[in-house]
Amino acid sequence: MVWYNMIIGKWNIKYSRISNDDNFDIKYPYCDKDGNKLTRIAGKITGREQAYFVDDKGNKQEIAFRLVNGKPKEVKFSGKTKEVAIYKEVENTEVEDLNIMSEYLVDNKDLYDYLKSNNKALKFTAHFGTGEKALNYCYIVASDLYNGFCYMKCGKTFKSDVVADMVADRQDIKDKIEGLKTLTISLQQVNKALEGEIMAL
Repeated sequence: MVWYNMIIGKWNIKYSRISNDDNFDIKYPYCDKDGNKLTRIAGKITGREQAYFVDDKGNKQEIAFRLVNGKPKEVKFSGKTKEVAIYKEVENTEVEDLNIMSEYLVDNKDLYDYLKSNNKALKFTAHFGTGEKALNYCYIVASDLYNGFCYMKCGKTFKSDVVADMVADRQDIKDKIEGLKTLTISLQQVNKALEGEIMAL
């Protein structure tokens, strides 16, 4: 397990991935310069062996592209967000609205205690070095299962984008969705304006 560091306001956390963003790899698979699909072989920390790629015949490739709309595109490393200055404290139930693409275990006992006792979550945007330019919406919530640890749940879309049309006759739900959208748009605008300042890529 590899741990990464991130600063979110006053909180210094360590996090490690516990689920993979399979959707991204399925939608944009690795390929060579001719568009032939490649498989990524993970590197090893011991011995410092770097990751590499192989084709369907087992031939090793050092460089890979992403297959986008049937054409190979250069993989650009977006970097990992190391510091987040702008975030929101929200009700921990709001994470239910996120379509979760990846999940991380977060180690910070003080943050766990704070979120647990106040039924809160931290909401912010971040990059995780997947080669995507798009930001991830992220929530950190206290784990109900692992005492002292939190989960960081990340995704790019929200269930409310679809649910609003499905419950058109429920004004209470529509009001809730509208509130979620207002907060998300506000956070997105602030981060877009200050992204160059608040992210150490």
